[in-house]
Formats: sequence, C-alpha cells, structure tokens
Amino acid sequence: MPMLVIFDHELPNMNAGEFIGELIKEELVYSPGIMVLAKNYSDELHNSYKQIGVDEVFSKPFDLSKFKHKLDRHTGVME
Repeated sequence: MPMLVIFDHELPNMNAGEFIGELIKEELVYSPGIMVLAKNYSDELHNSYKQIGVDEVFSKPFDLSKFKHKLDRHTGVME
C-alpha cells in the first residue's frame, strides 16, 4: 500500500480533485497522504483541495527543497 500519492492537477479525463473525490467515495481501508501539483495554482484551488483532504498542494514550478521536505515528512524519512 502506498504511503503517499502524488497527482498532477490536470489529468487526461478529469482533474485530480474529481479523481480524489471518486477515491473518497470508495471508502478505502486506509488513507495515504495526497499531494497535488498544479500549474494554475490559486488560493481557491488550494482551499478546494484542502477541503477534500489533500495534504499538500504545490504550485508548478515548485521549490525542490520544500517539496523534498514535505516528501520526507509524509514518508517518515528523516535527515
């Protein structure tokens, strides 16, 4: 089972929010951490993802050191 799932906001047939919403409907046995990468980032987009349980939303391009820090936090890797 994955500890973390990373989505791009723009998926081929729907956006990541729609896909994550479908996952939530499935009532999974466990909930992995979820990160979303978004090219067209806005506060509204960030808030909508937070409302459905997304852990992190990054604007592309993103700061690699901040991204790595969040990855490490979600996967339990410590420096």
